[in-house]
Amino acid sequence: MFKVKKRALLLIAGIVWLIAGFNVARLGIISYFEIEQQWYWYVLSVVIFLLFGTMLGFGAFLLCRKGNAVANGLTHLLIRLVTGLPTVVLLMVIYYIIFGNVSISGTIVSVICF
Repeated sequence: MFKVKKRALLLIAGIVWLIAGFNVARLGIISYFEIEQQWYWYVLSVVIFLLFGTMLGFGAFLLCRKGNAVANGLTHLLIRLVTGLPTVVLLMVIYYIIFGNVSISGTIVSVICF
């Protein structure tokens, strides 16, 4: 039988779900521009995105509020990463990695991001 510590298992599961989430987001962005050009699909996708983002942020808040060391460390790492990077670097990552397969102008990407 394999024995894995709880923290290591949590870290592995978090990394796997993070990769899966980025892949789902990438596929969603690619297919977003291929759906029918009806306004309610765009509104529905924005509402769903806001719901999931709010649930994720609230879950992170609850974990950090209880003093979870893993959640606190992860949020501090992400905050340092985002505040430590220049805006141009963030825009380049979003434009070339997230919107890499989509033919969209850089101006639209910067408006979406900020």
